[in-house]
Amino acid sequence: MNERLSSFLNDQSSSMAEEWLQGRDATTSKLIEQTLREQHQTLTTRLASYFIKRNDRFLWVQQLAQDRYDHSISLRENVHQIQRSQVLAFGRIRQFADMYPTEITTGQLSEWFELLQLFFKQLLEHFVDFYHKQEASEPSIFQMGAPVIPLTTEIGILPLTGEINTHRATVIQEQTMQKVTKLKLAHLIIDLSGVASLDTTVADEVFTVIKQLSLLGVQVAIAGIRPEIAVTSVQLGIDFTRVLTFANVQSALYALYHKAPR
Repeated sequence: MNERLSSFLNDQSSSMAEEWLQGRDATTSKLIEQTLREQHQTLTTRLASYFIKRNDRFLWVQQLAQDRYDHSISLRENVHQIQRSQVLAFGRIRQFADMYPTEITTGQLSEWFELLQLFFKQLLEHFVDFYHKQEASEPSIFQMGAPVIPLTTEIGILPLTGEINTHRATVIQEQTMQKVTKLKLAHLIIDLSGVASLDTTVADEVFTVIKQLSLLGVQVAIAGIRPEIAVTSVQLGIDFTRVLTFANVQSALYALYHKAPR
């Protein structure tokens, strides 16, 4: 009967994900919403397998915790949403049991509920552990910060490298404003040639920096958008045509240098 319950839960994974999504913030972007949908379906299929194998090491939870942390979803909110998933699964198991009233005993149903509770207990333990490890890495994000380097008295450069998640993007936004104001720059080049990847959330943070600086009279140019980043940007609908862009820092510096007072 466990195999039949597992198959039933697998069949219900899509509808469970949709029901779970309905209880979340309606302002979530379509891209993030699709990621959450796929993650919930994965959770359900893992649960379905657990009723047969019961040997899940929960390594998949690490990526789940990483994604939720990168999208600034608090630990408290994550725990609440995982608990909602458990309630949904509980309801589906009851629904399955009602389909076979003469075949499923009270003892069998109690065993399933115990397995359900054990699965989510282990899931939460692993999730919280992985999430805390991400929080522990926060100091390194602040150390990377926003290294605004003055090239002339009027022009500065912000070279960005590596992975940029929402947390680091927020740090960059705050520190860039402070440093550009302190240096009294008129132009800032944001060098993206060392950025590993770019999503809509991070792009929004970059555009926010540009907008805030423009209000201060600072002209911002973006340089070094690598081909793979450009392709991804188009696919995600990130519009860089709103910004002054250059193939490399040298081109940007040449163009801005002839505008800046010397």
